Amino acid sequence: MSKTETQSEALRLAAKLRGEAENSIVKYSTAHLAAKELERLDAENKALRADAERYRWLRDFHNGPDGVFSGLPYISAGDGNDSAWALTGVTADAGIDAAMEAAKSGGAA
Repeated sequence: MSKTETQSEALRLAAKLRGEAENSIVKYSTAHLAAKELERLDAENKALRADAERYRWLRDFHNGPDGVFSGLPYISAGDGNDSAWALTGVTADAGIDAAMEAAKSGGAA
């Protein structure tokens, strides 16, 4: 099971720190582990934010900074006929969600 499916290391360390703080015995090793986990989570958070920003840019690409239509990004339909689907807004969300779900179940979107 992944950390997202079980208690995260950050939550485990937080609980341990709380327990030790109540007894005024926060140990160096616990504090060091907590600091290391917070640094890891910070790096992961930055990477996830960058991914989310990239996705939102792609999803909303058709509107330029001035709000003027600037074209649509397309993805291949994968049918060998050079057909493509526009990737915008709710359509982008639904298409990506469907593709991700199909990949999980071993099918094609």
